[in-house]
Amino acid sequence: MSTGVIWKVDQNSLQFVRKPNNVLRFSKEESQCQVGLLAHAINQPSSRELVCTILSLSRQNRQRCIQLEDILIQLIFDAAKRSEEESSASLPRITFTWNHLCSQLVFFALFQFASLSNLISGLTEKLSESQINFVKGRDWLVWLLLQIISPSLQKIDVISVNPTIA
Repeated sequence: MSTGVIWKVDQNSLQFVRKPNNVLRFSKEESQCQVGLLAHAINQPSSRELVCTILSLSRQNRQRCIQLEDILIQLIFDAAKRSEEESSASLPRITFTWNHLCSQLVFFALFQFASLSNLISGLTEKLSESQINFVKGRDWLVWLLLQIISPSLQKIDVISVNPTIA
């Protein structure tokens, strides 16, 4: 792998962007959807700019990325599951995970790369399909949602949120 290459994926397919004069050959695994790569990048501390670079997201354009929303929903769901399974001894790790996810969500929602109402709807759907009775995870989910919704309450129209809540 060359050190001067910037790895970018298509926002819709999450496959590496290939240019006509690209001399790099991708293995079969690298030619497929890179959900794992993006999820791993999102989970890294201080990775917002890296994720924006990988997806070619610009703060000036503020375009929504559906694939990013789907990955964020899955990461939140996975964190809720881990919260249920972990003991109180691993509370610092769980707290870090939720703080990090909160920071990422606030950033991506603030710059409109992810829609808050779509995130809540997708998460609601994912949780309703699950057979897990969330208790600890539920508490963290409520905390997360309050962290995200609180700063933007003045900007959100109640009518636009009501179908999400109902």
